[in-house]
Amino acid sequence: MCNLHDSCVLKIAVASDLHAYQHIDGKPLESYLNVLGTTDSASNDPLQHLSNLITHEQLKADLFLSPGDLGNKASVEGIRYAWKSLHEIGDKLQAHLVTAASGNHDLDSRFQNYKYDPTEILQRLIPPYPLPNQVNNDQYWARKFALIQTEHYRLIVLNSAAYHGGQEDEINHGRISNLTIERIAEELSKSDIAPVNIILCHHHPQQFPEIFEDDDTYDIMKNGQQLLNLIGNGEHGNWIVIHGHKHHARVAYSQGYNSAPLVIAAGSFSAVIHPKLQTQARNQFYLLELPLDHQNGFVGTIRAWDWSPAGWSPAMPSGSGLPAVCKFGCRDAAQNLAGKINKILGNDQVANWSSILQEIPELDFLLPSDFKALVHALNNKKFNINVEFDNGIPKEIGRRQTI
Repeated sequence: MCNLHDSCVLKIAVASDLHAYQHIDGKPLESYLNVLGTTDSASNDPLQHLSNLITHEQLKADLFLSPGDLGNKASVEGIRYAWKSLHEIGDKLQAHLVTAASGNHDLDSRFQNYKYDPTEILQRLIPPYPLPNQVNNDQYWARKFALIQTEHYRLIVLNSAAYHGGQEDEINHGRISNLTIERIAEELSKSDIAPVNIILCHHHPQQFPEIFEDDDTYDIMKNGQQLLNLIGNGEHGNWIVIHGHKHHARVAYSQGYNSAPLVIAAGSFSAVIHPKLQTQARNQFYLLELPLDHQNGFVGTIRAWDWSPAGWSPAMPSGSGLPAVCKFGCRDAAQNLAGKINKILGNDQVANWSSILQEIPELDFLLPSDFKALVHALNNKKFNINVEFDNGIPKEIGRRQTI
């Protein structure tokens, strides 16, 4: 039995790619989480700032998930520090479960610290990793995944780095084997469909072309699309996949069926952002709010915060990764929605956006990318409708005069 903070909403906090490590003076900084303290002062610490944010905003979460890379380059000290810190933050959020999926930096695949087993760093962690129950952990290590079932959600914690330390080239990408997919299918067929179904993993199961460059396709989760096809075929409920790895946030529906899962690429919580990404990504923390029985079906809200040495603040409308508030759930085509709006506007020249939402409430749950497509559809010659914004929030629509 899972007791939620809000009986109608499942809340999930997400912090990905912490990359904690023991920094050496004179070397380039790779993460803002230094187990010996930050380079400037304790006040410039993303974890301390997150604790302050939780207190100030009175944030609560039912689950606290990390999509991997707790440490940097298999740093034993960093992984221990990050795992302990996640549980401390989880306690502050009053989360009933704190868990993580193994990232490529969490496996000692180059055998720097342990001669035989690249997973020993993780299997020695206290509290037990990745789940509190040892039976679940044995399943995670032996079968490459563990499934947690509650009244409100099903959670699959997937080890997409399971083969790191095996064949030499496996360290360059993630993988889910055919056998693991078959076993997940068996488990899903035996378990009950929950209102919310989640896969937590490290590597991306699909490419996002606007983020990943052509030469980055090598590090995708091999067989990832087969996994998405399995959970998106409509037989196993509504799914969200949460992954990390790329340090660039993005949210989109996967390709395939109209019940295809939502895929959330979480930005890095505290790694120093690569120069190529610094105009497109910031360090981010997330809180998902998922109504369990909404009139518009499977919908939700993702809240995002950016970090700077001054602390955590609501994410910027652009250039951060995810904006401060982003919603999902409306899958209607942009042209169809534009036609509905055009009909509501009729011969009127101007209307408040709030009045449009009253008529078409599902509009409030468009992904940012889908909302851009809607604005473009409204602007074309067929409708001649402009959308006016205030600080990135739609306020009014108006029909352009034609000559």
